[in-house]
Amino acid sequence: MGNNKGYVTVGKPKINGAIFRAPVGTPYPIPADDTPLAYAAAATEELDAAFECMGYVSSDGMTNNNSKTSTEIRAWGGQVVLAPLTEHTDTFAGTFIESLNAAVQKAANGDDNVSGSMEQGGMLITIDSSDDIEHVYVIDMIITGGAKKRIVIPYGKISEVGEISYKDDEAVGYPLTIMCLPNPADEKNHYEYVAPKPSITLDKTTATVAVSGTTAITATVVPAGAAITWASSNTAVATVAAGTVTGVAAGEATITATFGGTTAACKVTVTA
Repeated sequence: MGNNKGYVTVGKPKINGAIFRAPVGTPYPIPADDTPLAYAAAATEELDAAFECMGYVSSDGMTNNNSKTSTEIRAWGGQVVLAPLTEHTDTFAGTFIESLNAAVQKAANGDDNVSGSMEQGGMLITIDSSDDIEHVYVIDMIITGGAKKRIVIPYGKISEVGEISYKDDEAVGYPLTIMCLPNPADEKNHYEYVAPKPSITLDKTTATVAVSGTTAITATVVPAGAAITWASSNTAVATVAAGTVTGVAAGEATITATFGGTTAACKVTVTA
């Protein structure tokens, strides 16, 4: 496969929230099986209601430090004969600028140190030296071409809270670093799921069929192999099943194929 500029991407947050937090044990997206369609589903499925949105992050976005360090073992004469991995650091860091968001305060100071919320009329935040406990974190973003990327951290722990500044010309931000700890189920630190933007096209936009006759409409979907929902705007004129249209009575009907929130249509004329 040669160069493909369509594979070069940027990462932008989802408009309705990009970073979510929930207690460990909350169900999180996992592919139902080892297939590309299952990976795409994990990238797009709705999160459990227990996930709290942590709101806006500063324009610096999120950074992932996924560094590995090996130790070189040399034989007599200086030749490297082994390089075992000795250290692996996997963290995500960003500055959360919704300082009045209870979910941000809980992440920065601990769940037990935050009571109430702005929505409830007031919030109490206490500061102490208690250690953070693990949570599930999900980071959602939109990448080039409308594709979706989701990062799931099953065991994330706030390992660092940076300096908080109160100034009159910038938002109060909480610089937080999330350390990805190994998932006891498989020793993986985090998962990344990517799904292309759903699309559907038909091989024709108009068609003519006689009463009791049939005509076939072919749909092409991305991702390939996804299930399509077919429908007719007027089943008294024409019906459709798996893309095969059957004329019932003279008139017109619109046949639609739907997948992933996108729809393609074909106007069908039935002749006597």
